[in-house]
Amino acid sequence: MDTVKFPKVILLTLIGILLVLLVWVLSVGIERHAVLPSSRGLIGKADIEMDRFSLKQIRNGLVEWNIKADRAELFEERHEVSLSALQATLRTAEGLRVSFSGDRGLFNTGTRDFGIKQNDGDLDVSMNNGYTIQAPSLTWKDRQREIVSEQPIRIIGQGLRIRGDHLIVKPENQQLTVSGDVHVTTEP
Repeated sequence: MDTVKFPKVILLTLIGILLVLLVWVLSVGIERHAVLPSSRGLIGKADIEMDRFSLKQIRNGLVEWNIKADRAELFEERHEVSLSALQATLRTAEGLRVSFSGDRGLFNTGTRDFGIKQNDGDLDVSMNNGYTIQAPSLTWKDRQREIVSEQPIRIIGQGLRIRGDHLIVKPENQQLTVSGDVHVTTEP
């Protein structure tokens, strides 16, 4: 009978030690060592940072658009360049020039699309055909070769005032499409 009590004592002692260890771990905690840095640290870390950034796209021997920014941060894995305090100018072979500036923007290095936003208020987009567009943000879609706004816009020029919910501008043929709740007023 004494041989049966001995394994029970050892088993109870081991269970007691494990319980004490478990209580200690739960009260103190275990420091975890991550194999990779946290993703929160990776999001804000740019691969390349630069001041006075400039980028041009040339098509058929002519500068189609150019972007200038006070600051740029390249994130290679996401194929993005984050831009601060920027100006963009688009030009067509027919002579139309569209210029706008904003507080921040994002350029996709894969698609060559870029977007521009204003922190407060609207972007002022000037066109050398006499029209001005006001919008909170704009996106250049390079494949479609168009400027798009999915937010309310205003167009002013040549005796017209146009308001709408969405905008598509095709600079090559100077076509502007306003959709949604559209209001047009004329001025003498």
